[in-house]
Amino acid sequence: MTVTWKVADGILQDIEVLEKQKANPFNPGQSFWIGDNKYGDIDEIIAHVITPMAFLAKQILDFKYFDFANGGSLKRIRQMLMIELEEDINKRP
Repeated sequence: MTVTWKVADGILQDIEVLEKQKANPFNPGQSFWIGDNKYGDIDEIIAHVITPMAFLAKQILDFKYFDFANGGSLKRIRQMLMIELEEDINKRP
């Protein structure tokens, strides 16, 4: 199973979840594993995995120097750095 959450516009993260102790292929498992960590249900995954990651992602996105730069376009990043350098030649962006 895969849990997908929206990090930001156009950015999704997939987390692979292994279901164990399934009664049949149509019912959810009795335990869920992400790596070596065991979870009892999807709510526990949301509380202990997704929510902390979403909090950290929000801090990054809200950081005053953060910019998507057109998805990390090297051309866009160079343009941004040149503009910053032109604004203050003594500052190193």
